[in-house]
Amino acid sequence: MKHPAILKNENGSTLIETLVATAILVSVLLPVSMFLGYAANNPQNEEKILALGLAQAEMEKVLSEKSYTGFEKEIDDRWLVTGVITKDDNLVQVGVSVYRKNKQKPVITLTTERLLYEADFEK
Repeated sequence: MKHPAILKNENGSTLIETLVATAILVSVLLPVSMFLGYAANNPQNEEKILALGLAQAEMEKVLSEKSYTGFEKEIDDRWLVTGVITKDDNLVQVGVSVYRKNKQKPVITLTTERLLYEADFEK
């Protein structure tokens, strides 16, 4: 008969409190997950992500090979990647732009500046 007294002193959460907390969590997470799903599947974002990958790859190629000359190349008959390199004393500026084929405005442009050291001039 002592069991009812033990149950009265319980300090845990009730089923209703748990259901309310779950409802609040779902009402916040559902719109956030829908927004993130929309942003990831948006064709414009997909195009920008692909262009960013192409630009980063070309930028890394230029910097690793230390081939500081301008370039223009076609990729997959869909993309045009151009590189503009400017040298000034010990500073080189590299700009890589990615265009959709037959478009005037670049989808993305990356730029960076690097200091040149004596080892860079030997190449």
